[in-house]
Amino acid sequence: MKTIIITIVLASTATFVWMGFGKSDAKVIEQEIQKTIQASEGLKPLKQLKISGKELEDLDRLEDITVIEDLNLSDNQIENLKPLSQLENLIVLDLSKNRITDLSPLSGLAKLNFLNLNQNQVESLEPLLTMPGLVGLILTGNDHADISPLMRMKNLRSLYLSLGPNLTQADFERIQKALPNCMVTVVSNTE
Repeated sequence: MKTIIITIVLASTATFVWMGFGKSDAKVIEQEIQKTIQASEGLKPLKQLKISGKELEDLDRLEDITVIEDLNLSDNQIENLKPLSQLENLIVLDLSKNRITDLSPLSGLAKLNFLNLNQNQVESLEPLLTMPGLVGLILTGNDHADISPLMRMKNLRSLYLSLGPNLTQADFERIQKALPNCMVTVVSNTE
């Protein structure tokens, strides 16, 4: 059985950790997050949340945690990002190793500085253009994304890509030229 670990860090020194096993624990995860939110009303707001595993699909319970700044939802089965659209205080978001194709629900996250989309199925990068604070972006393993919007993201300082059907060596060189203040790194798809 796969172990799912949830770590919730509050602005104070309080940290809550739950461990669950198997698919049926998605409901347990939701309940524990809700209990923590209710219990933390007297504490400083929830700032960081990490839920890593291969079972989480539904993010509906996260839409109420609007003060969260650092959210790690890596290595799950997430497709729908709509519940994240209200998390306007997000600074760091890790969505690596999921099933994400549509980034449009993230388009209103103006404070977002770092976004990890490694190993997803992102189709369009256009929604990223509405994120003026985005300075770090990992797009490795998204071989079908149209990379042309990247050339207009002048605030980027760090960008990770992988060569594939939509990114040739010539494209890589054009991106480097268009983003002179950005460290562009190309990694192999096997990394």
